[in-house]
Amino acid sequence: MAVLAACASLTCSGDDGTGGDRVLRGVVYTTEPVVGARVTVRSLFNDFTYCTDVQTADDGSFVCPILAGDDGNWYVVAEGGAGLPAGTTLRGGVLDVVPLEERTITVSPVSDLAVALADARVAAGKDPDRIAAYHTAVALFDAHWDTDPFDADVLDLSAPSSLDDGAKLTLAIHGLAQLAAQAAVEQGVAAGSLTQLQLLALLRQDVAAPGEVFDGEGGALRLGTCADGLFLCEVGADSLRGYLGGAILAFARTPANGTGLGRDDLLTWLERLRTNAEPQLFGAAAVGPFDPLAPTVSWAAPSEGTTFTAGESIAIDVSAADANGVASVTVEVVGATATVTDTDPSPERFVAMVPVAGLPEGPLTLTATARDLDDNTASASRGVVIDQVSGGTISGTVTKGRVAGATVTAYRYGNGARG
Repeated sequence: MAVLAACASLTCSGDDGTGGDRVLRGVVYTTEPVVGARVTVRSLFNDFTYCTDVQTADDGSFVCPILAGDDGNWYVVAEGGAGLPAGTTLRGGVLDVVPLEERTITVSPVSDLAVALADARVAAGKDPDRIAAYHTAVALFDAHWDTDPFDADVLDLSAPSSLDDGAKLTLAIHGLAQLAAQAAVEQGVAAGSLTQLQLLALLRQDVAAPGEVFDGEGGALRLGTCADGLFLCEVGADSLRGYLGGAILAFARTPANGTGLGRDDLLTWLERLRTNAEPQLFGAAAVGPFDPLAPTVSWAAPSEGTTFTAGESIAIDVSAADANGVASVTVEVVGATATVTDTDPSPERFVAMVPVAGLPEGPLTLTATARDLDDNTASASRGVVIDQVSGGTISGTVTKGRVAGATVTAYRYGNGARG
């Protein structure tokens, strides 16, 4: 990845033997460099082909010479190679290149969405030509992502970083992949069965529909079954706003994020992403949350239906999980006054010992409630039985001779009185 960042960084200098008046250097990237992709570069003005079937190297990079006399506005198409299934393309654009200039591009799902928006605007007559539409799309996406969808560099996620243009682009790319993965979990399907590229294809369909915006109004654009409690199944504005922001926050908590950037570093940027109401991008779609999903709550102890007698304590062990982080777990003894003190320092787990003394006789319900960092809550209960009266079982053996039909009486003493 370090090599990738160097190749796709600022303009390289020196004669590389291409012989072109201008040089385009780039990288093709999904969540990793795409090796062996075929790259074609054409003029946005007249579709003249400058490079065709140029292959990306092991770091996903490519170089294309551009002939003198070109108008300086190009579009780039990458297909094939490791990571791009047959029939899948990623697209990007390069604008306003002057003679003798070398330019760079990152061809990614983010750049592809900008191209999809530009193409939709041209088809609808919203811009006079492709070059104007590409300029509009770049301006809208730059304002939304706070980074250029074509020019920003891919970040090396294994190294500490500030929240610069490259970090925002790279986190947005990985956020799309994380969002697809979260949708798979929500649908209860195998990891990897819903992918970033499938999500990208649906977003393309969305913006190509009448309105030419990302609003989910172009038809049944779904990643799976939609029902009560399922939120990520539908593709629309929040796929690029709140839900994407939540997915980026979730990705930031994974080991793959070695940048040191966490929730506190990202929240201001992502809140602006979440609340963007730009009508040329999202139509009239209402603003949604970062994370619509409640945490999951799991009881480790006690077991359901366990009976506890006088003198014992109830061992409580509850855990919660959430992709965006758990803020707290609490446990309540329903219908009883009892002090339940958590002894585990982590917010994701609640561990306590509750003495049976003072608890009411009979069935008792323990309810655990988890709250995530976006204030979604979920609860799960566990039922136990309190037996304050029973003295337990007494057993004995007569060892002197055979006794048949004898009566055995057991006495219980409390405060010196026989009962």
